[in-house]
Amino acid sequence: MISAIGERTERSHAVEEAYGTFSSLLGNPGAIGDYLEGIYADIFTGKVPASDIDGSLARDFLRFVATAPPKEHEARFFFWYAQFFQVLDLYDASAATFEHGVGLARTQNLDPDAILSAARISKGSVLLHKNDLAGAKDAFLADARRSVAPLFAQAKNLLGAAEVELICGATAPALAPARLTLAAKKAAEADPSRHDPGYRGDPGGYLAEDRDALPAHRRIRQSPRELRGGRGSLRGRHVLGQGAPDPGACRADAGVCIAAPDAAAADPYLARAAGLYEEAKAAAQRIRSISRFAHALVGECELARIACQKFGRPLPKDIDAKYSNAFSIYCQIGSKWGMAQCFISESLLYLAMADLYPDKFADTSDKLALAETYAKELGLTAELSLIKRIKRHASPSAELNPLTFL
Repeated sequence: MISAIGERTERSHAVEEAYGTFSSLLGNPGAIGDYLEGIYADIFTGKVPASDIDGSLARDFLRFVATAPPKEHEARFFFWYAQFFQVLDLYDASAATFEHGVGLARTQNLDPDAILSAARISKGSVLLHKNDLAGAKDAFLADARRSVAPLFAQAKNLLGAAEVELICGATAPALAPARLTLAAKKAAEADPSRHDPGYRGDPGGYLAEDRDALPAHRRIRQSPRELRGGRGSLRGRHVLGQGAPDPGACRADAGVCIAAPDAAAADPYLARAAGLYEEAKAAAQRIRSISRFAHALVGECELARIACQKFGRPLPKDIDAKYSNAFSIYCQIGSKWGMAQCFISESLLYLAMADLYPDKFADTSDKLALAETYAKELGLTAELSLIKRIKRHASPSAELNPLTFL
C-alpha cells in the first residue's frame, strides 16, 4: 500500500511540475511549440514504454493535442492534463484543470464543446468522480444529445450515462441496457472498419480510464460484447495491464466457491481468486492507480470473508489492516462510493460474527449507518438493498457484493 501511494505521489509531483511549466508558457506560441517538440522527442526516442499507461497517454497526446490546429493547442492541453490528473485519482486537480480549459477556450473564442467531443475527459466524468452521480448523468446525456455532436462523442456520452445508471442500479430495459446498445451502434457507425486508433471500435475501452473501475459483474453482465474491452483494449491495459486476466475472473471464481459443496472443492477457486487479486494490485501499482489498489484490497477482504463464513477458513491476520488501508485511499481521493463499499464489506463480516468479535459490533454498526447515508446520497439502489438485508440479519455467506473489485 505504501509503495502504491508512493508511486502515485511521485508521478503526481512530476505531472504537477510539468503542468506548472506548461501553464507559465500560456500566450507564447513559440514556447508552446518548443514544449510540444519536447514531448515528441520523448515519445519518438522510446522514453515512453508502449505497454505502460504512459504509452496510451502519449498516443492520446498525439491524437488530441499535437495534431490539432495550433490555435487550439493551449485549451486542448488543459483538457489532456485534466485527463492525466483523473487517471492519477487527483479528482480536485482534474476538475479545476478541466474548468480552466473550458474558460480558456471561451476566452480564445473557441467552442469547448466541439473540442471536448474528441477528448477522453468530459463534464460527466468530472462530476462522476466528484460524487455527483445525478449531475454526471445529466451532463453525459446533454452532451450525447447535442445536435452537432459527432457519432463517437454520442457513443462516449451514452456509455457514460449508462455506467452511472449501472452504479445506481438503474437496469430497467429502457435505461442502462438500451443506452449501452445504442452506444455500441453509434461507435460502429463512427468507425465501421474498427481501424481508427482513436476509436478502436470500442467505446468501453476508450472510456475505461475516464472513471473508476465499476463493479465488474455489472459492467460485464449488462454490456454488449463491444463494450467489454479485452486484453488488447485500452480497458485491458489501463485497468489490468498487459496480459492480466479478465476483470470478472475473481467474481466468477468466488461464485463457484459459494456453490461448491465443501471446502475441498472450493479451495482451488479461492486460491485462483487470491492470485488474481495479487495480480490486480501489482497492475494497479504499475499504472499508478491507488483507487484500483484499494478496490483489490477490499476484494481480498471479501474473499477472506467468504472463505471464513462459508467454509470455516480462518481470517487472515492482516484483514483489518487491508480495510484500513483501503479506507485511507478512498478518503484520500474523496470517493464516497469506495468508503461505502468498505463499510458494507466490514458489516457483512463483523455484524454476522458478533459473538466472535464483540468489540467490533458498535463500531461496525456505525459504519453501516454511514454507508447507508452515502448510498442514499449517491443513489446506490443495490447497496441500499444489501444494507437492508444486513439489518435483517440475512445470511451473508452468499453475498458477493462487493467481491467485484478489479
